[in-house]
Amino acid sequence: VIPMMYKMFDEILVNARDNISRGKTTHIEVIMDLKGFTISNNGKPIPISKNKEEKMWNPTLAFGYLRTSNNYDDSEERLTGGRNGYGAKLVSVFSTKFMVKVGDPNNKKLFEQSWMDNMSVAGKEKVKKYNKKSGFTEVTFYPDLEKFGIKSLGDHYGLFAKRCVDICGSTKKLKVYFNGKKIEVGDFKSYINCYYPDTNFIIDDKNPRWNVAAGFIPDKGDQYISNVNGINTYLGGTHINHVVDNIVNTLKNDYILKKNKGLRVTNNNIKQHLVFFVNAVIENPTFSSQTKNTLTSKVSKFGSRYELSKVFITKFGF
Repeated sequence: VIPMMYKMFDEILVNARDNISRGKTTHIEVIMDLKGFTISNNGKPIPISKNKEEKMWNPTLAFGYLRTSNNYDDSEERLTGGRNGYGAKLVSVFSTKFMVKVGDPNNKKLFEQSWMDNMSVAGKEKVKKYNKKSGFTEVTFYPDLEKFGIKSLGDHYGLFAKRCVDICGSTKKLKVYFNGKKIEVGDFKSYINCYYPDTNFIIDDKNPRWNVAAGFIPDKGDQYISNVNGINTYLGGTHINHVVDNIVNTLKNDYILKKNKGLRVTNNNIKQHLVFFVNAVIENPTFSSQTKNTLTSKVSKFGSRYELSKVFITKFGF
C-alpha cells in the first residue's frame, strides 16, 4: 500500500462526507477503475458565482489555488475533517488530470473545469445553465502512477473499498456506493460486524457525538478501530485515550478490585483482552500530520466528553 495514494483518495472522499454539515447530502458515489476515481455527492455545492475579491469563479478558487479553505477559524464550531485548504489541491498536484463538475440549483449554473500535468495547466472554465432542483459535486482524478512507481491501482482496490465502508459506518444516515454497489452498513452495530461478525460487542451509541463499543476477544485484544469526523484514525490518538482510559479505569477500580480484594491487575491486563470501536465527532480537530491518522486535540477542546454509563459497564457481567 502506498500511503500517499491512500491519502489522495481519502482527501476527496472526506470532502464529500464533510458536505453533510453544509446541508442535505444523503449519498456518496465512488467509481474506481485501474487508472483513477470519480467521487460525487449530492447536497449543497460550492456556489457557482464569482468571488468578489479575487474576481474568479468560486470552484476555481477552491480547487485551483492553495490555502483557500474556509475552515481556518477555530473560533467557529467545525465538525468536518478538512482543515487547511491543501487537501484537494495536493491531489491535483499529484495527478495527471483532475476534473471538477458542480451543479448549483440556487444560481442555476453547471460548472466544469480541469487541471492537467500535475496542476501545471489549468483548463478553461465552462459554465452552463442548470435547471435541476438538487445540487451535486463531482471530482474525477487520475493519480500520476508513474511518479508512484506503479502501473495500475489494482493492488489498492480492497483498501479503497474498505475506506468507503468506514465512511458509511462512521456517518449516520449516509448512503455510500462503491462501483455501483450500495454498502450495506446501516448503523454502528453493522459496521462492527464487518470486522467481527461472530463477536458480541457491548455498544453505546446513544450519544450523537460518541459511538463506543467494546468486545472481549482475548487472542486479538488491545485493538482500536476509530474514526474522527469520518477520518479513519487508524493510529488512534487522544480520543482513544479518553474513551479507553475511562472504561478500563472504571472496570478496574469500581468493579474488579472491589470484588477481588488484594488482586493485582493493571490497565494493560484488561486492555489486552478487549477490542474497542470509537466513532467520535470532534470540534475543530487537529492531527499529528497531513495524513490525519492520529488525533492530537486536547480533551478540553473536543466540544464534548464521553460519559460512561453504568448500563454499559454492567453488560460486562459485573
